[in-house]
Amino acid sequence: MQLQMKKPKLSKKNLGKARRSARRRARSVHKSVESNHQTNYNVGYNIGYNEGYNSGYDTAFDKGVFQGGDAIVDQLLPVNVILPSISVDSIIAAGLEHFHQQMVPVLPTVDIYELIRNALEFRKPLSIIRLGDGELLTMAQGIQSSDQLHKDGTFLNYAGVDLPDYAAKDMLLQSVMQSSIVGIPRSRFRTFLPLAISIFENYGIPYRSMALTLSTINYSLYVEGFLMDLLTGQRVLLVGEYNGGIEREAHGKRHPHC
Repeated sequence: MQLQMKKPKLSKKNLGKARRSARRRARSVHKSVESNHQTNYNVGYNIGYNEGYNSGYDTAFDKGVFQGGDAIVDQLLPVNVILPSISVDSIIAAGLEHFHQQMVPVLPTVDIYELIRNALEFRKPLSIIRLGDGELLTMAQGIQSSDQLHKDGTFLNYAGVDLPDYAAKDMLLQSVMQSSIVGIPRSRFRTFLPLAISIFENYGIPYRSMALTLSTINYSLYVEGFLMDLLTGQRVLLVGEYNGGIEREAHGKRHPHC
């Protein structure tokens, strides 16, 4: 005798619930598949993008280093000779010795500290200005093209300079001539030291006989521990944004009179 199992009949209400439940499960599975696909796609894309970017960067960096160093050596070497086992750093170091007489000394941090300390103690006037790319680009108006200045000085408007601004240029040039000490950049990138020297020579500023220091003197005074010593016992006027950093630093260093 063979038994046949009858499928239970669902009411219309239960049948609707079952269908809705099935559709929800299907949507859930579909979303899960889509989510996994998107995740895998993003992972693969990021890996490929990063590998491509890093590879391109490394290649460009290597070419840049070569063109700025050994490629120049190759051009200057006599024909039919090679110079093995001598790095471009060694070549540059040896070459610099020949230009010792043309090097311009700049005051080190400790000398600047002593000058400031002396001015505070004996109440003598002393002014120090620092020339960065912003100041130099402003002073380069009339020397460099307007297109080049706008290209290199996209940040100038944040510093309150909207090119052309010849009034700002004139004030900066006057400050350079009247300042006790002028901080100039050490970097030989074209918008730093080369631009500074070009401006000095164009306007006849005798930089070789001026008291110079590096434009990062403000950082050096702090990092080398001189700044808080200079502020001890002094009445300080802060010009610019104030967030309490100096005060917290002063209390941390136990300088209650700052």
